Amino acid sequence: IHAVIVGFGQTGQAIARDLIVNCRTTYLERPHITVIDPNAKALEGVMRLRAPEIDECAEFTFLEGRIASEAIMPSADVLTDAVLAAGPMTAAYVCLSEDSAVLATAGMVQSLLRTVNVAKAPIFARLRDAAALGQRNRDARGLDTLIAFGDLDAILGASEFLSRTPDAAARSFCEAYRASLPPELRDDPNNTSARPWDQLDETFRQANRDAVAHIPAKLASAGIAPALWRGVIGMPRLGEEHVLFTDDETCEALARLEHHRWNAQRRMDGWRWTSAPKKDEALRHHPSLVEYDALSDEVKEFDRVYVRETERALHAPR
Repeated sequence: IHAVIVGFGQTGQAIARDLIVNCRTTYLERPHITVIDPNAKALEGVMRLRAPEIDECAEFTFLEGRIASEAIMPSADVLTDAVLAAGPMTAAYVCLSEDSAVLATAGMVQSLLRTVNVAKAPIFARLRDAAALGQRNRDARGLDTLIAFGDLDAILGASEFLSRTPDAAARSFCEAYRASLPPELRDDPNNTSARPWDQLDETFRQANRDAVAHIPAKLASAGIAPALWRGVIGMPRLGEEHVLFTDDETCEALARLEHHRWNAQRRMDGWRWTSAPKKDEALRHHPSLVEYDALSDEVKEFDRVYVRETERALHAPR
């Protein structure tokens, strides 16, 4: 994945985090993210303070610049050279605050990419009102396509908090993790990551939500046909003929992927590796922030638990 993000406020940063944490598969390398923002260097400093081990999660290029109908800074050649140097582009995201500015900038991004013969990468435009796109480009493909996201009505319609069981899937992952712990860890009041869902700190609730959000990446890694899960709102459901893994070897490959995802999620939340035998929640130090092969079998089992819980959730009754 090589994503170009124009505008790196809260929305742009959320997209970067999602690409880093939830789009990891067994067949993709670390993502490359190119940021174009007038305050790119300052924003880079903030991000590195919040996530000191961010370079373990993704490759970043931060470019101080602006793409607008009235000005391009630095020059178009400098911007396109920097983008191309990072490798083939997967997609561009325009994340500005005003719809009119988003549409103008998206049009300029299209023009920039045409000058260097990039024709296939879609451009996602963050619009509060998706109707601002009108009917244009409805049947277009590749670079000619502007794809709206962030429409307030769509966000409200898809919100899990409007469902009867908000966070139901994340709760089930939380309980599966707790059940895998020995009693001395599960019942330790100082082990805040092992508390029941209703007592769980928000950072650990989000970690379980991320495990749910990563399910499509696990499905892709397992070779499950995209038609069965792509575009599905809520938990995908598979028939008995479709399974996530068939033997210990494929389960282990997905457990390895799950640990890579967990590493990225923890690092993006500011955690760092420590040589100490136990985690330090106050300093956000954790000894398990290492490659999967360096883990003990006991710790690997936590990743296997999440894989098995994913398989259970995919075949649970609606």
